[in-house]
Amino acid sequence: MEPESSTTGSAVASTTEPSDPSTSVPPTTEGEPERLLPDDLGPMTESIPFDDAPGVDTPGQFYEIYEMGYLYLPDTTDPDDRDVRPPTEDELPIIAAYGRALKALFNQLTVFPVEREPSPAMKEAFVDGGVAYSENAFKRFREDEVFIGFPLGRPDIHRPYVLTEPRSELEAVIWNCKYDASIPIRADGSIAIDEVSEIYERAGNEVAVRLIDGQWKVSSIITKEAACGDL
Repeated sequence: MEPESSTTGSAVASTTEPSDPSTSVPPTTEGEPERLLPDDLGPMTESIPFDDAPGVDTPGQFYEIYEMGYLYLPDTTDPDDRDVRPPTEDELPIIAAYGRALKALFNQLTVFPVEREPSPAMKEAFVDGGVAYSENAFKRFREDEVFIGFPLGRPDIHRPYVLTEPRSELEAVIWNCKYDASIPIRADGSIAIDEVSEIYERAGNEVAVRLIDGQWKVSSIITKEAACGDL
């Protein structure tokens, strides 16, 4: 479960055209795979220990950006899944910025009680320093005395890709058709929502990213059904 950065947000006119395959980062075929994202985003593997993990049939790299949370970068496109797209080299810093934002967000949401004040990592990863989360999700979770956990024993899987439009030297948009297994829980570990119908919940997010003083940062995260091809 990934809360939005705010309760409001304007839709961004977007295209679903994939990046030019000729500029995608080529997979490494010999020896150890070349790591595509920086070390601070967590350990990288070529597989995850969950046989039922959905949406990751194409070989690629998995980064454990927070405990039980993986960011997936496929080596190639999947003809059966529009939302599986390998990044181009110039898109990697943008995806890394989103990974840092997710890492900061979930590292704060998975500790009870949830702190209202944004952590230093939140302040660094978000354009507003995490203020929107402080006034919305962090405040709500603290008042409700809940936090994010993984009582079903399955991870979150994030599958971000950068849209070709809208795109400029200073702004970019990411779509993430993700599979969530995280759930709000109480301090005693009991589930804090009325019903869990499936282990993984498929959902789409739209993420606005801006380049500020040479560093990409997330400016907003909103729900976007179109981010998943058939939702």
